[in-house]
Amino acid sequence: MLNKGSERYQSAVREAVDVARAVVDKREGICAGSRHLAGLAHVLVPDWRIDADFVVLGGFDSESDRFPPPRKIAR
Repeated sequence: MLNKGSERYQSAVREAVDVARAVVDKREGICAGSRHLAGLAHVLVPDWRIDADFVVLGGFDSESDRFPPPRKIAR
């Protein structure tokens, strides 16, 4: 996890919000959105394996390896 004041952290927060909104607005599928959010975990939380929210996303990402890679989010 980066310092919460760092530009990379703030950028990851904005990206996570954009991804979550895209899923809620049905511009992005839950599978692709979850995988994208899981990819941001290392920047946003100290340890995704014990974070209540990110452990679910990390598990989903791990179990969805057989699916095609997620496409870019339409913003």
